[in-house]
Amino acid sequence: MPTSIAVIDPDESARLPLRPVFVKVGLSVWEFEDGESYLRHTEPHLGLFTELRLPGKAGIDVLAALQQRRHPLPVAVLTAHADVPTAVEAMKRGAIDVLEHPCDPGKLLAVVERMHALYALHRHGLPLHRHIMQSLSAREIEVLERVFAGRMNKQIADDLGVTSKTVEFHRANLMRKCSATTMAELLRIAVLGKACR
Repeated sequence: MPTSIAVIDPDESARLPLRPVFVKVGLSVWEFEDGESYLRHTEPHLGLFTELRLPGKAGIDVLAALQQRRHPLPVAVLTAHADVPTAVEAMKRGAIDVLEHPCDPGKLLAVVERMHALYALHRHGLPLHRHIMQSLSAREIEVLERVFAGRMNKQIADDLGVTSKTVEFHRANLMRKCSATTMAELLRIAVLGKACR
């Protein structure tokens, strides 16, 4: 298994705090200022953290390029420019999480742990989360699809003709069944689940 992490960010002051966090857990860090440089690089990495706003090819374009190559590399977005539509697009393009600068070291390392697990699963060709997706009720899937589309609780309630409290109940069930602790994690599971059906 690779022992390095790749980071794409044109701002060295944003990359600098990441180095000691990754080095502390035994990972070397390969840094890139733009997407083109990274995509020309051939060294295998455990995972990639990328900013969204990059000179030339944007972070979303890097994700799309890796997706087209069917690259198994786990990728997380680490950005100072996050919003819900962009986060959803990043998830559709294969990002396993969307984090905002400045990011707590504990959150970074939690993502690295997931990268370890995902790298191992991808390497063995194992499908992800199929059993979780199959455990959801039809109503939970309806709620999940609307969460995925960036709809808020009130909007989902209006869509489905239920109360906001009912939507909150279903969202809590989704988080529990999917073992998700954040909305970004829940969105990622939805993408993987659809891919595995």
